Amino acid sequence: MGEVPPMDGTPFYALVRVPMRYRRYKPGAPQLRQGIKGRWQQMNEFGGWENCAEPNLSAWEHHPDFAPLATPEPEGGEDHG
Repeated sequence: MGEVPPMDGTPFYALVRVPMRYRRYKPGAPQLRQGIKGRWQQMNEFGGWENCAEPNLSAWEHHPDFAPLATPEPEGGEDHG
């Protein structure tokens, strides 16, 4: 997998993978009236969602259970001769 991180108290950087989502505020919410459209949330250890700081979006991937729908192929695209 790679090198084991130091276990002697030396600080190090780690990339932590956690399911996240952007949740919009409901119509009429005070935050929406203030111009705030939504907030970032991350999944907790119980499967619920907690608000969190905006993630670093330079590296992300789709959650396998919520991958976007595949674009259907146009009709007549293949020749089944």
